[in-house]
Amino acid sequence: RTMYAKKMPQIVSQLIEKANAGDEEAAFLLGLAYVTIDEIRDENMAFHWMKFAYDHHANFATSVLGVYYEEGIGIKKDTKLA
Repeated sequence: RTMYAKKMPQIVSQLIEKANAGDEEAAFLLGLAYVTIDEIRDENMAFHWMKFAYDHHANFATSVLGVYYEEGIGIKKDTKLA
């Protein structure tokens, strides 16, 4: 785990660069990483990147984004949008 912790900022930076270039898979991974990795946990960023992936037609982001709405992760809980 220590090896990954040391590389985490570089990995996240690379994913952000790819996502900003329109890579919906990188955005999806960021959306998961920001909610599951304690060292970088940020629910607002998790929602931002998952919504970005969804908006860029990443079908695999649909169900995860629904969970974020349902649970209020990074956004006000909204069961209608979930």
